[in-house]
Amino acid sequence: MSDQLENTILRLANRPLGLVDENWRLLDANPALRRILEVGAERPLTSVPDWLGARWPHAPDGKDATPAVGTLDIPPLGRLYCSALASCPDKGPTYLMEVRTPFRFRADLSTFNRTSLRTGALAQSLVQERERFQATFEDAPLGICHVLPDGTFLRVNRTFCEITGYGDDDLLHMTYREITHPDDLLADQAHVELMLNGTIRRYTLNKRYIRRDGSPVWVELTVSLVHHPDGRPAYFISMVEDISERIRTEERLRLAAKVYEHMCEGVFIADRQLNLLNINPAFAQMTGYCESDCRSMSLLELLSERQPDNFFQTLSEQLSEWGTWQGDVWFSQRSRRVFPAWLSISGTRGQTGEWAHYVGVFSDISLLKQNEAQLYQLAHHDSLTGIPNRLLLQSRLEHAINLSRRQCKTIALVFIDLDDFKAVNDTHGHLAGDQVLITVAQRLKGRLRSGDTIARLGGDEFVILVENTPDEFDMLPFIASILDCIRQPIHYKDGISLSVSASVGVSLYPHHGEDAASLIDSADRAMLQVKSAGKNAPAFSRSR
Repeated sequence: MSDQLENTILRLANRPLGLVDENWRLLDANPALRRILEVGAERPLTSVPDWLGARWPHAPDGKDATPAVGTLDIPPLGRLYCSALASCPDKGPTYLMEVRTPFRFRADLSTFNRTSLRTGALAQSLVQERERFQATFEDAPLGICHVLPDGTFLRVNRTFCEITGYGDDDLLHMTYREITHPDDLLADQAHVELMLNGTIRRYTLNKRYIRRDGSPVWVELTVSLVHHPDGRPAYFISMVEDISERIRTEERLRLAAKVYEHMCEGVFIADRQLNLLNINPAFAQMTGYCESDCRSMSLLELLSERQPDNFFQTLSEQLSEWGTWQGDVWFSQRSRRVFPAWLSISGTRGQTGEWAHYVGVFSDISLLKQNEAQLYQLAHHDSLTGIPNRLLLQSRLEHAINLSRRQCKTIALVFIDLDDFKAVNDTHGHLAGDQVLITVAQRLKGRLRSGDTIARLGGDEFVILVENTPDEFDMLPFIASILDCIRQPIHYKDGISLSVSASVGVSLYPHHGEDAASLIDSADRAMLQVKSAGKNAPAFSRSR
């Protein structure tokens, strides 16, 4: 039987119990027996009077008998009951002794008298307790070990061996210091010293063991100290739990928190109604709202009213059905300024399977939108004059044709080619020619109605798209104003005045073509006819 089990059973029993050896030396006594012997808990048992020198009177061989199952009356103490209990390697045969006192002591032993068992039954119960203790020790889901004050392992269970990778035969010849990670040894030893000198009763810490294969394993170690009856440290009881997976999980969470805190994108966590629960610093920086502000706000309050029609309904329906949504949105800042953002939302399910929370990530795409606008400008506008180029004219002309076809309306295409433009470049240089093109483009743009389009096809060629035109007669005043504005002198540097005129060809939809290419070609041929006839005049395309 283990020392711990013996001590536990003796101290918990209400009856006066003690342990004696084969020479009737009293090895231990529980509080009930110490009260009878008038020996306090702090006094050693050697101070007990030598009343146990008697031997059993009826030994089989005629000699004094060593303790065995039987009784012995020792007035005035009472009657002793003794039974063989166990044989310990370090103590030899050990016997359980029970004292039944005269009537004057029984007031303190009423509980014992109501629950007392025969001595033999008690011995059997103790053996069973020992077996249960051993099974509990070995099969516990936690690692358990007993460690002597010098650090040597005294006992280890199966789980502790599995955690460390060592067998029990190996560990019983080692100290805890040999398998403790060097970086954790000082903290462990410091706690051991505090426990040995009585400063603390127990301690718990996370530390690493070095397994037999050299790999580290994180454990949660809880240690308490068992003392001898005389108060000397007997051994430590260590409870060890493998927390490697918990440590890895905590590390992943710490890294995730770092990422969350340092992301350039705004991140938020919302409940199923999209009420904000948590935001990261980037969110606060982009929107101007701090975390305390957002706790009483909904995500929908931060989305500007500039969203497309049915946006909020579509967002709600898609999140409810699929738990995800992404797209362009407009966010409102605290200053009421709005900015474009790319928003992605993903849902997480609760225990019932319903969407419980939503995690959103968004980034400010103002610069991207500006770049897109610049690229669109470069792709669809003339770099010199800033007016639409051939590509944008083609798109708008096709759209106008489709619209006019449905509404049975007429559109006009005015093809303009500057006269004697080459002479300006040859005489004054290309910068003067550029100034002429810029000025003409601005003058023509000023003559347009809302919805009409002017474009530069290249060189000194311009095209004007005039929508909803009744007939050729109605176009004549407009064309005359175009020719007049082009003929106006253009002031150049150093007082130089530049003058150009224009040849103009006009085609009408659907009379001169039913698609963009044919209309442009018809207007171009009409303009060439003017060039051949003397320039500085308009001409309409001939009907097909």
